[in-house]
Amino acid sequence: MPSLSQTFSDVPGSTYTAQLFLAYGGSGDSGAFFQVLVDGIEKLKITSLQTFPYDQLIFTFVGTGSDTLTIQGNTNPSWWFVDDVSVNGPAAAVPGPIAGAGLPA
Repeated sequence: MPSLSQTFSDVPGSTYTAQLFLAYGGSGDSGAFFQVLVDGIEKLKITSLQTFPYDQLIFTFVGTGSDTLTIQGNTNPSWWFVDDVSVNGPAAAVPGPIAGAGLPA
């Protein structure tokens, strides 16, 4: 099965948002599928018998410290088109005020 994987470091226990844009250029292939896995766990699965334009797909997962994102798909005789894959981490904590900072004496 055709696939592409990337392993990356992250913060264990933090929630991450992943997104990608997906289009399908085929029609009539009853076996066509596309899926995204994180550490072997399916997060997205698309099956289509009809062509569709680019659509943004978003999912979340909890980091383990080192995770692998895998994209898999198959179709015959057409193609899946994938663009702009990204994983965004948790927002950085905003530091609290420092006691006495910026106050007149």
